[in-house]
Amino acid sequence: MSRIYPNNSVKRPLPSINREYFSAVIPACFLAGIQVFSDEITWAPAKRSPGRQRFVQYLWVRFNRIISVYLSVLFVTMLLGSPLLAQEGEEESPIPLEAAKPAGRLVNLAECVAIGMKNYEPLKLADEEVELARLKRQEAHRGLFPALSMKAEQTKGETADPFLSPDFTEQNYGATLTYDVIGGGKIISTYRQSVASHLAATLSREKTYQDFLYSVREAYWNLAANQSKLKDLESTRNAIREELKKVTEQYVLDVAVKQQFLAVKSQYLQANTQVNNAKKNFAKAKWDMAKALGIPKPSDSPVEETIPFNKIEPNLDTCLLLAATHRPDLKMQEELVEIARQGTKVATAYKKPRISLNSFYGRSASAYEGDSLNFREDWQLNATLSQSFLGNSIGLTGSDIKTSPKLGQSTRTRTKTEGASLHVLDNMRNRTEDKQSDLAYRQAALKRDDLRKDVAMDVEISFYNVNQALLQVEFSEEDVKLADEELKVVLSKGRYGLAGVLEVAQARNRLSASRTARVDALASYQTAIAGLNRAIGVPDQFKGE
Repeated sequence: MSRIYPNNSVKRPLPSINREYFSAVIPACFLAGIQVFSDEITWAPAKRSPGRQRFVQYLWVRFNRIISVYLSVLFVTMLLGSPLLAQEGEEESPIPLEAAKPAGRLVNLAECVAIGMKNYEPLKLADEEVELARLKRQEAHRGLFPALSMKAEQTKGETADPFLSPDFTEQNYGATLTYDVIGGGKIISTYRQSVASHLAATLSREKTYQDFLYSVREAYWNLAANQSKLKDLESTRNAIREELKKVTEQYVLDVAVKQQFLAVKSQYLQANTQVNNAKKNFAKAKWDMAKALGIPKPSDSPVEETIPFNKIEPNLDTCLLLAATHRPDLKMQEELVEIARQGTKVATAYKKPRISLNSFYGRSASAYEGDSLNFREDWQLNATLSQSFLGNSIGLTGSDIKTSPKLGQSTRTRTKTEGASLHVLDNMRNRTEDKQSDLAYRQAALKRDDLRKDVAMDVEISFYNVNQALLQVEFSEEDVKLADEELKVVLSKGRYGLAGVLEVAQARNRLSASRTARVDALASYQTAIAGLNRAIGVPDQFKGE
């Protein structure tokens, strides 16, 4: 989906990076890295050269490798990333409502939803939050495994008097592995928190989508109703205007009395006032639609003003059950409770024993100026055991180190160390965090229980709103039939001189009011159905179309 923002003055300085970019650049970096580190194998013969010449050759080879890596990555980046970088600083304009239809065709609800999906900024922000939560989940998952790092060092030792102590060179390389064997459950609880956070972000995005869908449906039916009412009221006003012309001519010819003329004129002014009020409501409805779709200004494209009607008969118990299993904000709150519950485990992890290992394995060598380097095995293993008690903590440590002699430092090659430590009152803060996490968990659980009640109340209110709207539609249908029959009777009497122009104008206004009430009832019925769908958490469970 293309990124389209409602404010066309907002710039996006950071381009988005697509998968093709990573699929090309990352393998190139990986292969180039293999070339750099594999040079250690091809470098072995040169190590027997004199020290200074060998060091210069070493730097030259490494410099060429780094330059080749840089050029390779830069080439791939320019080849595949240039269209992405071209997006920097470009302004993005919202898609107008006119883009949803060919010229001359009315816009329907589905097309409005499609336009809104591309323009609605909160929905895009929710998508970004889901992606951020996914990355945090990956990051937490990484913490379940040992941390591996590699290093390579070279030390050049120089003395003030080379006759007393010659210069020396020291090189070492290897890998370090760090792992918390037992962490009191903190790492796994942190990962479970990230999983729940990802699910909560996904559910929050779903709630944002359902709120967006409801707002579009509500705005659409309101716009369709006001568009239809405006046309009907204008038609009624024009008809009454013709009646006013007739009675004005009769009044001028002294055929009609002044009272009748003023009464018909009053009916016309009433119709004209209703038209003006309808124009105001129609303008407001267009702005509401623009706001719901995320476009900067109302569109002049007309919508399909015929509001369909399909009688539905929802069951309250079924609606409550659906809401308990599908309502996104309720499910999101369940995940927030899980986050808080895992937070209590993280906060209490300090009470359990913790064992961590830190190891290194590699090779190292050192030699005086002019001597050849003789690489030997170099390794070390460190273990730490800690336990908290009464706000204090005790630690036991042990290490075993084997290394080659270090010229100018030490001639030892094997060292074993055991130790113990006592930290006084260093866990007081952890006790505070323990209390805070427990309070947060109980607050989240209480909020979940209150939300369950609010959801049930929302479902019941929405259920009865649908029933009330249905009754109003049925009443308005009968009222329109009655008003239509009254107008027919008045027109029939008028042909025989039994009804005057005033009675006809009154009957027309009466019929117009009944029609607008029917349109309002149909729009309210469709909006009520959309509200019930949102209340149960299933956008298309009930369809009134």
